[in-house]
Amino acid sequence: MKAALLAVVCVLLLSSPSLACRALWEYPETIGQLARSEMPAEQKQSYRQKLDRGWALHEKGRAEKNRSLMRESTKMLDEIKALLKK
Repeated sequence: MKAALLAVVCVLLLSSPSLACRALWEYPETIGQLARSEMPAEQKQSYRQKLDRGWALHEKGRAEKNRSLMRESTKMLDEIKALLKK
């Protein structure tokens, strides 16, 4: 019984958006990578605007506890990260 209860608590904690959200550290990390990149300033500005929109969407999703918004913002982050790797 205790093991089952512990398992349920662990699943709830790990599925919590605030604890399991990779965007919390990946957005700032990606912004730093963008700042250090050697791409043209116009392209950096465009990517930075997209990152800012994605972060705002993510924060809205967190505030509203809307996982679909948070997933959408994470997709935006992944797109920018892929572009930075090129």
